[in-house]
Amino acid sequence: VDGYVGMPQSEVTQYKLTGYTKSATIFDDKVFQATFSFFVSRDKWDAISQEDRAAIRDALGSDFSRWMGAFQDDIFEKAHQEMVDEGVNFVEGSDAFLTEMKALGAPQIDAWKEQVSEMGADGQAVLDDYRSAHEAALTAGQ
Repeated sequence: VDGYVGMPQSEVTQYKLTGYTKSATIFDDKVFQATFSFFVSRDKWDAISQEDRAAIRDALGSDFSRWMGAFQDDIFEKAHQEMVDEGVNFVEGSDAFLTEMKALGAPQIDAWKEQVSEMGADGQAVLDDYRSAHEAALTAGQ
């Protein structure tokens, strides 16, 4: 593998690709950001007691987000160190390259916004809300 861009280092190590990897391009801005969601069908949710539903809601609140974020940070740090130890060359991606990457991804984002629009959601508003929450979390050091 000549190099990666936009692939989390943790996935490189989890798929045991580190030994085949020569370089990885990194940016200050994220090219990829993992998110975590919890889904339960309405029928299953209704079958859970009120008390258990409350416990689930409490467990999946901001404490879960902080825990999962810290857990992912730990996984990332270990993966990064493994890649460093294996001699992977880390290349700082330029602003011009990042702009090019974003332009290449724009048609996929536009297609997604069109798809969710057909479901009655405002895709741009969803993206704006996600980006705002992500920026706020970064600013808060979470």
